[in-house]
Amino acid sequence: MCPRPSGPAPAASPQQHLGASTPAHAPAATVTADARTLDLLPWGRVGPDTAGVVIDGDRGALDAALDAPLTP
Repeated sequence: MCPRPSGPAPAASPQQHLGASTPAHAPAATVTADARTLDLLPWGRVGPDTAGVVIDGDRGALDAALDAPLTP
């Protein structure tokens, strides 16, 4: 049996962000959309032109990342 988390559940957010950065490397592109769309985007089930997807940054870098394999 797994213990239940204590405390209130995190508030649901209609928009989620996909992107990562480190102090030395800013992301080339950031994608904002609902969680379902972000879950499907890397697998090619929806495209970056899907309604509700907002791309901030280099669209070419995003396309290259989405065209690359998810696993080595």
